[in-house]
Amino acid sequence: MQQWNKRTTIFKKFQVEMAHKLVTDYPTPCNRLHGHSYTIELGIIGDGLDNNGMICDFTKLKLFVNQIKDIFDHKTLIYDPDILKSDTHDAAITKVNYNPTAENMAEDIARRLLKYIDSDLEISIRGVIVSVNETQNNKAVVQIDVE
Repeated sequence: MQQWNKRTTIFKKFQVEMAHKLVTDYPTPCNRLHGHSYTIELGIIGDGLDNNGMICDFTKLKLFVNQIKDIFDHKTLIYDPDILKSDTHDAAITKVNYNPTAENMAEDIARRLLKYIDSDLEISIRGVIVSVNETQNNKAVVQIDVE
């Protein structure tokens, strides 16, 4: 007889408008400051459902989305050691300690999501999935499993 292991995943999708400039060891147009209309999708993987039949209330997930929008939406993501060292504060700039690729953004958001949901849910979380679509044709997905 087969053993079944059920997991349920919920997803929340949203958009942000953001500019960035990649730092690469080869020339590319992405080395210039440019922007995208990003679509970001968050997923929470659970082993079951709480007493209300949910992994997480979508209202709670929307609060997290609002936090992410405050960080990224209509901002310029900057990875530049000189700017990172400065005390300059500009509400339109988000300083990050990573090259602002879709892959690194997805990992950053996934780690923030894990911290956000870590102690507040009544069920066992198995992991999170975050996808960052830079364009309709370019997408990075990061999954972080919890053991």
